[in-house]
Amino acid sequence: MATINNSGISINGIHNKDLGVFTKIMSRPILPEKRKNKVKIPGLDGTINLGNGEYEEILIEFKICIIETTNINYRNKAREVAGWIKGENKKLIFDDEPNLEYTGECFSSVDLEELFNKVGECTVIFECEPFPKSI
Repeated sequence: MATINNSGISINGIHNKDLGVFTKIMSRPILPEKRKNKVKIPGLDGTINLGNGEYEEILIEFKICIIETTNINYRNKAREVAGWIKGENKKLIFDDEPNLEYTGECFSSVDLEELFNKVGECTVIFECEPFPKSI
């Protein structure tokens, strides 16, 4: 289960606390991978990188923890969370970087693992633009 702490995230202006769920940021790269376009030239050692200084997308991973009092509330909260994370060009702002905005989308399936009765956790991965924008 994710550690319940003060790390938080807003997605399109809705904070996880507004939904009544907890988040734990698992991975948020500070530098994306540089795109490679290496070519081997016959007669030369090694390779030449013909890349144009472009970068790959970054993957931001976080866990969401849902704690509810009834099974019905638990499933309703899970559906509410699903609506919060689905969609294109989502704007992500993290509590510890309130001046930066990441743009991305969740492409992968999100499975809710029930840890205890009415307590569950899921892992969410957003594919985001290489660099956040200042806001």
